Amino acid sequence: RTASQFVSYQLIPTNRARDWDYFMIENIHYLAVTNYNDDTHQPISEIFAWDNNASQFVSHQLIPT
Repeated sequence: RTASQFVSYQLIPTNRARDWDYFMIENIHYLAVTNYNDDTHQPISEIFAWDNNASQFVSHQLIPT
């Protein structure tokens, strides 16, 4: 964060994301993104895991929702 604004750290691709949840299991940080169903495609939600080497969240698992 600068004096007057936040600085973007990482862009995470979504398809009309509806919900974001952070959780941690066995000291691994996860971010779950629930994508919106627009009745034309079956949305695929995604779980990202923190990659210490890359210093960012990376795709960990895709989940049809």
